[in-house]
Amino acid sequence: MFIIILTALVSSFNLAITGPVILWQRMANIGDALSHALIASLILTFLGIDEFIATIIISIVFMLLVTIFSDSSEDRAKNLVIFSSLFISVTLLFADIFDGQFRIQEMITGDIISSGYHELFICAYIALINSTFIFTKLNKIVLVAISKDIALVNGINLRFLKFSIALILALTISVSIQITGILLLTSLLIIPASIAKKISNSPGDMVIKSAIIGCGCSLISAFISLAYDLSFSATNSAILVLSYIFSSLDINLIRAKFLRKI
Repeated sequence: MFIIILTALVSSFNLAITGPVILWQRMANIGDALSHALIASLILTFLGIDEFIATIIISIVFMLLVTIFSDSSEDRAKNLVIFSSLFISVTLLFADIFDGQFRIQEMITGDIISSGYHELFICAYIALINSTFIFTKLNKIVLVAISKDIALVNGINLRFLKFSIALILALTISVSIQITGILLLTSLLIIPASIAKKISNSPGDMVIKSAIIGCGCSLISAFISLAYDLSFSATNSAILVLSYIFSSLDINLIRAKFLRKI
């Protein structure tokens, strides 16, 4: 049980610290599309390729296709939907042909119960790379988000930085999707960062608070799902959404309306 909970926390930390970068770079749709496209890794797994290697291959192919066929941000948004739909439809066709041999349910909800030292080590290694990159490049990432022109004047290589962020995102999603599943992955990427944005005073503060929120919700969800034999992915998604709703409430406004009624 300890290994399962620790793996869930490390995976959640990895996704939660990536979330603010995704929001700053307006790449939330990329994370969502890539996580759905990775269902195609089931085809490569079926052909005998290791699950982790399969997800890395699909991530790279997906990002290359989107990059090659996109000349503008509008094209990118359109191509994300098109290629994500392509990967999903091809996987479902294979699933129909080879009935019963594709673990689509596990891809959607994840398989945290089967997590062991191997999964924990990989998650921890990627989390170390991810956090090192984010905190060492934080000022550059924020500056690019504020103004690309100012970033260029300051000598920032925009193409290299965007490629690095896309690579980090691909690695993070590829590692985490085996544990969290598609359902929880998108929630952990976006929701903790969205909550942290409302209560943070600086970019660094936002990253730290996003990690705390993501890990806190995952810890609570892990205990609830293990205690009541519930899906960790669904439980965590529900808790994250409820946390976001609560953070969006204006308590002072609600109190004022209640006092006026009485």
